[in-house]
Amino acid sequence: MTGRKIGLFGGTFNPIHNAHLIIAQWVLDHLKLDHIYFMPTALSPLKIKDRSVLEMSERIKMVEIAISDNWRFRLADYESEPGKVYYSVDTVRRVSSEMGLKREELYFIIGEDNFDIVPTQWKDSPELAALSTIVVARRFSGEQKKPDQGLLDHVFVDTPAIDISSSLIRERLANGLSIKYLVPENVEEYIIKNGLYK
Repeated sequence: MTGRKIGLFGGTFNPIHNAHLIIAQWVLDHLKLDHIYFMPTALSPLKIKDRSVLEMSERIKMVEIAISDNWRFRLADYESEPGKVYYSVDTVRRVSSEMGLKREELYFIIGEDNFDIVPTQWKDSPELAALSTIVVARRFSGEQKKPDQGLLDHVFVDTPAIDISSSLIRERLANGLSIKYLVPENVEEYIIKNGLYK
């Protein structure tokens, strides 16, 4: 694995949508990564009380379907055990050890919404930054956000400002509205076929 550059992109993916995929491709291209691993998380510490989260097996299947046409995107089940609370630093420790990756070979991707809370609310954030390069996927707006000195050695990647969210998709489905063009076509077909989010 030496010399390869790997990105980790975790999230609830409830469901995965086109903005997730666009952000991942933007980061992969900008940082010249070899692969990005999508990691659906069973139970985010920040969403521990959220009962609207679909079963892990369904979310994994949707991610698998969504990335099936991109050989540089891969599915990782590091955070998939149902009922378990996962912390990013623990996952990064495991990936770093199992894959034999140095800090400059391992990139941990977060959204701009997490940018300010990592230093204060995430477990062992200095170690997270020491084991991986923190990548902040920032919606491009023309404004430059000042670097947060509490988050060590991070890099920004400006990505398109696409206003799609999983909650919007769930809401539209619950109201019988179309989600066409919000998710990949094969994911839309899977959701409709299995009657998800109704």
